[in-house]
Amino acid sequence: MPLYRRYRWGRLAQIDMLDNRQFRDRYPAGQVIDDSAERHDPRRSLLGARQEKWLYDGLRRSDATWNLLGTGVVMAEIDRDPGSGELYSNDMWDGFPANRDRLWTAFERYRIANPVALSGDIHRHVAAELKADWKDPDSRTVGTELITGSIASDGDGAETDSVGELWLANPHVELYNARRGYLSCALTPDRLTARVKTVEYVTRPGAPIRTTARFVTEAGRPGLNREV
Repeated sequence: MPLYRRYRWGRLAQIDMLDNRQFRDRYPAGQVIDDSAERHDPRRSLLGARQEKWLYDGLRRSDATWNLLGTGVVMAEIDRDPGSGELYSNDMWDGFPANRDRLWTAFERYRIANPVALSGDIHRHVAAELKADWKDPDSRTVGTELITGSIASDGDGAETDSVGELWLANPHVELYNARRGYLSCALTPDRLTARVKTVEYVTRPGAPIRTTARFVTEAGRPGLNREV
């Protein structure tokens, strides 16, 4: 099914909606969580060869101020064993680090302006910086990632949960919130303003919507600046 597609909003934004499910390689050794050698196989792809080429060709031709990637799974590296070991989810971009490295190479080769990943899947709100070297918190920031939570799944939720501390132990993660809600983004030629909108409960009507966090990313300066 041809699900991946591209939208243009004048010179302001190019939006590449990606298909992360149909063309991906299988989990290494059938494991969802691990850090196997197979995970690092340079031939592995989350997108498949045809979609990868389509994406890089589109980025190469882009003259938009903002290049938004709609991706169904988390792009940032999330070490799930913040102690001495390392564990990663093969269901996310972490299961395909070579594919992610190729994307970073395309950003640099084609001088892609202001890449921003808009993600989902985890039913939590997360804001993270995309790093050139995940092991070095001071390395160059490649872009930003904004992950929207769910509207109703997992019930009322809370400000945090059992894995919140794990996610925030990754130094490039700036926000983790387990409430229900949505993400609102406003773009201008100068900045992207992201507002995390949440409610305290969904199991009964009438919960007021509030802005839990607001982040600004300035054009030409990748990264997150928290205002709320």
